[in-house]
Amino acid sequence: AEKRLARAVQEGGLSGEGLVVAKPVKRLRPVSGDLPNQVVAAGFALAPGKKFVAEPVQVDKSFYLVEVRQRTRKPDSLSAAETQQLRQQLLQAEKNRLVNDWLAFVRDRAEIWINQSLLK
Repeated sequence: AEKRLARAVQEGGLSGEGLVVAKPVKRLRPVSGDLPNQVVAAGFALAPGKKFVAEPVQVDKSFYLVEVRQRTRKPDSLSAAETQQLRQQLLQAEKNRLVNDWLAFVRDRAEIWINQSLLK
């Protein structure tokens, strides 16, 4: 088995008798009953650029070799200009919150005297 795994790593893929290829797995979707969660977690834990797990994943009496065949990343939904605009809006909102908090603090501690003689 070790020789077959080493050869598969050199050739760039796994193949052979008893090999079951699972359907593609997406991180944000629940896993169907095909794969145990430990196997899926091992695949997603691989560093970018690595194709194979270092050790087979054992679940009960079964062993799994994990090969990552393709990685896709969700494209950023905001452009750089939109990101900058959002950053400015959030910064302004935080500034407003701080000023309002300060004003509330000052008002709570304010002492006001009324000079009745000036009101007449």
